[in-house]
Amino acid sequence: PKVVSRRITVSHLLSINNILKRRVIIWDNLNANDYDQRRLCMGPYSGRSLNISKQICGILLNPNCEFELNFVPLHTLGQWFKLINMNEKEYQFDDDDDDNHQDFLQTSSMYEVDKAFHKSLIDWLPEFNKIKSANDSQQNFKIDNSPQGMSPKSLISSLTTDEDCQESLNENLIVCTSSSSSKPHIMECDHNKNNIYLTIDDIRLLVELFYLPYQHGPNVQQVFMDFYWLRFNYNRNQNVRNKLTKTNEDLLRVNQKF
Repeated sequence: PKVVSRRITVSHLLSINNILKRRVIIWDNLNANDYDQRRLCMGPYSGRSLNISKQICGILLNPNCEFELNFVPLHTLGQWFKLINMNEKEYQFDDDDDDNHQDFLQTSSMYEVDKAFHKSLIDWLPEFNKIKSANDSQQNFKIDNSPQGMSPKSLISSLTTDEDCQESLNENLIVCTSSSSSKPHIMECDHNKNNIYLTIDDIRLLVELFYLPYQHGPNVQQVFMDFYWLRFNYNRNQNVRNKLTKTNEDLLRVNQKF
């Protein structure tokens, strides 16, 4: 295993456990980007067989520094743990590991990365197409520093909404006047039909562009392969036009959506 391990297998853990004389807790840097914040690792949890659960005391996932981009890693890790719990009830573990250990039986439920990835995208998609208004989270917090005001009951009661805040919502204009400022805050709202709604394929493309430390997602890998092919075959093959058109469409899609 490395600081950022592409795979963690049973044999790796057995060798470490034999040295430490106990089961380890894994600090997993698969999706971490704190060592290089120019990169993002938004891909699904992978490269860890369900079999390793019996050789560890737990897993701590070190995520991306950008909290919102950890939906897929955390969602798929949750699915991974859920399958472990299901299989432990049946005393079965999968054999999806480089090491064939006879102690493990074939599982009835196996962790499939692509299915877990797709399920996480389905659950994440509504967040991208959610319509958020300017009057969301319009609460002001009043803090009383006196001894009476610092009591738990006083702190709870202090979470009040400023009564001076008035909201006027029109079709294309939102005006909110706050007591802390005499000037209204204006936000133009576009209610035209030109709004771009993302699909699961769009979100998949986004994640695959910033997939995992050792690889891009499958579709993005295919784009790179097409580029490579075009570089050496652009004037030798009749299929160049079709492949070039497809590659151009992929690039336009990325540009339009993101």
